[in-house]
Amino acid sequence: IDKVSDGAIIAAYILYGLVSLPLGIYTLVMMFLATNVSSNIEAIFRLKISDAVSMRFLRIIVLIFFTILQQFSLMFILLAVISTYAFFYRLRIAYFLSFKKK
Repeated sequence: IDKVSDGAIIAAYILYGLVSLPLGIYTLVMMFLATNVSSNIEAIFRLKISDAVSMRFLRIIVLIFFTILQQFSLMFILLAVISTYAFFYRLRIAYFLSFKKK
């Protein structure tokens, strides 16, 4: 349910025109990809992927803080960077686990 709620919040910012469409869609897609890669790693390797700081918690803090400041473009840039980092970090974990499993 966290993916759906994050998607709804991000989509609301995009639909109300508070952020550019390409940046909003990129952020939304990367958030979904990062969480799906994590879920797939947990399912395939039966291993809990835990980051030092929960990416969901970090996304919520960024959403709240920058919404209060009304800095929507900066918020989406940070969310895009965080989601892109999480995506590639988890892909790297999956790559190394695939060789370790053999």
